[in-house]
Amino acid sequence: MIVPGGFCSIPIEVADHQRIKIWPNTRFGFKWFKEAFTWKDLVKNSVHTIACQSIDLKEPAQCFTAANIYDEEDSIV
Repeated sequence: MIVPGGFCSIPIEVADHQRIKIWPNTRFGFKWFKEAFTWKDLVKNSVHTIACQSIDLKEPAQCFTAANIYDEEDSIV
């Protein structure tokens, strides 16, 4: 779980072989973001706006911002 303003590191092997899913803090009452990212998707844009549907479908979807931080001098990127 990543709190607002917090961050989470993704192990390189996971980032290289699996897609990354984002889910807001469960206290907020939202579902998983429908799309999954690869690490290449994340480095294309440093900030991503994601919209997550409310668990209670009577409530509107909520937009969240996800940002990435990486070493731009790393030859892999």
